[in-house]
Amino acid sequence: MRKTLGPFIVFLAFFMVTTAMQAASAETIAPHLFRTRLDNGLTVIVKEIPGSKAATVQLWVKTGSVFERADEAGITHLIEHMIFKGTPTRGPGEIAGAIEDVGGRINAYTSYEYTVYHATLSSRHWRRALDVLADAVRHSLFDAAELEREKRVVLEEIGMRNDRPNIRLFQELMARAYQAHPYRLPVIGSEASVASFTRADILAYMKRHYQPENFLVVVVGDVPEEAVLGRVRALFGDLPPGGRPQPSLPQEPPQDSPRFFRLADDVSQSHLALAFHTCAFSDPDAAVLDVIAGILGGGESARLYHRVRDEKRLVYRIDASSFTPRDPGLMEVTATLEPDRWQEALAAVLEEFFLLKYLPVEDAELDRVKRNVESEFVFNLERVEGQARMLGSFEFLTGDPREDTYLQRIRAVRREDVMRVARKYFTPANLTAGVLVPAVMVPAFDAAALEELAAKAEAAARERVPSGLVGDSYLPDLYRFRLANGVTLLVREDPSVPTVAIGAVFPGGLRAETDKTNGAFAFLAELLPKGTKDLSARQMALKVADMAGELAGFNGKNTFGLKADFLARFFEPGLELVRDVLLSPALDENEAEKIRPELLDQLRYQEDSLPAVAFREFNRILFAGHPYGLNSLGRPEVVRELPVAELRRIYEEHARPDRLVLAVVGDVKAA
Repeated sequence: MRKTLGPFIVFLAFFMVTTAMQAASAETIAPHLFRTRLDNGLTVIVKEIPGSKAATVQLWVKTGSVFERADEAGITHLIEHMIFKGTPTRGPGEIAGAIEDVGGRINAYTSYEYTVYHATLSSRHWRRALDVLADAVRHSLFDAAELEREKRVVLEEIGMRNDRPNIRLFQELMARAYQAHPYRLPVIGSEASVASFTRADILAYMKRHYQPENFLVVVVGDVPEEAVLGRVRALFGDLPPGGRPQPSLPQEPPQDSPRFFRLADDVSQSHLALAFHTCAFSDPDAAVLDVIAGILGGGESARLYHRVRDEKRLVYRIDASSFTPRDPGLMEVTATLEPDRWQEALAAVLEEFFLLKYLPVEDAELDRVKRNVESEFVFNLERVEGQARMLGSFEFLTGDPREDTYLQRIRAVRREDVMRVARKYFTPANLTAGVLVPAVMVPAFDAAALEELAAKAEAAARERVPSGLVGDSYLPDLYRFRLANGVTLLVREDPSVPTVAIGAVFPGGLRAETDKTNGAFAFLAELLPKGTKDLSARQMALKVADMAGELAGFNGKNTFGLKADFLARFFEPGLELVRDVLLSPALDENEAEKIRPELLDQLRYQEDSLPAVAFREFNRILFAGHPYGLNSLGRPEVVRELPVAELRRIYEEHARPDRLVLAVVGDVKAA
């Protein structure tokens, strides 16, 4: 019996081990990038970088200040401070010492939505970093004496923040911009709440939020993925699932009117802040907003720095940034300036925001900004801790730790996207602005005054748009003008190739024909470019050839006219030639009799082409009773007998200046 069961037991043991290993196997989501979700809900991301000689271990906890109850304001941040203050096996200072003894660094930070504990050191010691962080997070003692000492540290930090004008102004901006969402509350909490916390409060909060389904372990560096996963399972695998999903957060209602606030303090400079509500990071608009932040505030080449600081000299310092967290965020600007110039500065800043709605960004500027946004992102990945931070952030914000989609969206941003997003978010009703001024100043300014100032800034932005520019055109650099005689002129500047194309378009074509005139516009399209009252067809052909150009007529279902192409240096004489043809076409009898047999030959060729006949008959049946049902080449009997005088009458009836659209595209200037 034992001989019979022995092999089976061995097989069963092997099967169980194999099954366990399969359960722990990682999903390969990119070369050397692995993600695993343990049975208890904990997520592990490992990125192998062979030869890097360094490693970072980060433990992300999906809890931040937004998940705190009203009586817990700042407790997440306080716990972050307390985590390194001792465990049953490591006393105060020994947790940091265990990492620093091998030349590493250990630290932590708290945000609105997550808390991160991290250590970076030689890749030979990655196990030590993982063990130390696991010990700190799982077994912190939260000693009462240490807690009181750390509370004093945090209270001092709160006091220092309140003494810093820029931080005080920023926090007030968040509190005014957000009326419902907990982004309005400071991560650090308040003096009253922090002073009230007890060890029991901390343990209760930890029990609710420090659960494996809220844990993300990220390890990046010269590490073996399988060994890392095994060690994480050994350190965290025994944790049971908490079974407590994070509470839903109150959503911010749309803002329907501008908001303004004013603070006063013992300062010598004024500080300005403003924000527009925008979107969450998962929204495709987030990438466009990052590009807009680069256009407006991306260094000394950016618009706010150049125009508001350098040209108008209204500020000493100015910055713009896009805050796109898990829920809808803000586009923010802060500035430092002379005490009495903040209204001028605010108007100038808003003008630059509003200009993005009406004037397309130049391709060169857009490409430069996109390169810089991408390079700043990529440079942050030079070190292992930067890569781990990126992986953790993207996993929490999007559910995918890879940055590929985000970078693709940055590269794909077009000038039309910038205008669309600017129009969507940069409205006066969506604006919150505030100023911190010296206590001796009491400026008479309120939300109504802000609304008026924003309206003037928007008007000023519109005035900067060049005359005729079509801001919402699918094609860039397109201008529309209405001339005194009624001609609609469209100009698109495109200096990429030294050529120019001209199109003169009138309503007409097949739609303007009847059975008795079917073929007239096909005839006109051929006859129209054959000379003017001063030029014969031969002279016209030579003149066009001398300019290395082309000139031809066209007709369609709804239009007819002329089209021409010239080298850019011949634009003016080429345009004059098009003008002369339109104003005084020869419509010569002799040229007409040369063209007539060619048109009849085309009709005969049509009869010999089965596809052409099928298409003609399809249109005849489909558009029965409508001019679209006529033959685009005309009726043979009409083409054969149509007199030139009738062609001239049809031309003069349709070729009126108030019906002409003249389009010019190429290496030209609209103005």
